[in-house]
Amino acid sequence: MTKRDPKPMTAEELRIIDLDDDVLREEHSHLSFDAMRLKDRVSGLMLRQVGLSCLISTALMACSPPNRLYEKVPFPVLTSMACTLEPVHNGVLNPTYLRESSRDALTFAITNLNAEAKTASLGGNNGAETVEYRFDGDQMQFIETTMTGNFTLTTVFAPPEVGKPMPAVHSRHIELSPANVSISQYAGECVAG
Repeated sequence: MTKRDPKPMTAEELRIIDLDDDVLREEHSHLSFDAMRLKDRVSGLMLRQVGLSCLISTALMACSPPNRLYEKVPFPVLTSMACTLEPVHNGVLNPTYLRESSRDALTFAITNLNAEAKTASLGGNNGAETVEYRFDGDQMQFIETTMTGNFTLTTVFAPPEVGKPMPAVHSRHIELSPANVSISQYAGECVAG
C-alpha cells in the first residue's frame, strides 16, 4: 500500500482560510487579552505556592532531627556481655488482645560469641541456650527458636560513645497454647564482660 499525497489546495481555498482566520482573530481578540491576564494571575499564584512550599520544606528540614543521633562507634572487643532490660510491652493475644501489667526486669548474659559458627550462648533464669548469632558492624542479633517453635530476638546495638553501655532490645512471641500468644518486648543495655 502506497501513501497518497493530499490534493493541493486552490488559491481560492487558501484565500477563504486566510479570511476566516482574520475574522476569528478580530472577533476573539478580547479573549486573547483576558486569557493572557488569567495566565499571568495563575503563574503568579503558582510561583507563590512553590515559594511557600519551599519555605515550609526548609523549615521542616531545619526542625527535623538528624538520621543518626550520634557518630558511629565500633563495638568493643567482646568475649561476653551482661544485659539488663526493662519491660516495655507485655500482652496476650487470646483471641483478642489484652495488655498485661509490667513484669520484672530481664537479666541475662551472652557468652561464647563465635562469628565463624554464627552461634553464641544466651543464659538467664532458665539456664543457657545456644542461639544463632549475626553481626553486621552496627548491631548484633541473637535469634532463638525454642524446642516448642517459639521465637525470641535480642538485638544489641553499637554504643553511642566509646566505653558506654550498648543499647539492646529483646522481643519474644510465645505460643502458650493454641490461640493463646504471649507478646513481650524489653529495652535496656548490655555491658562488655
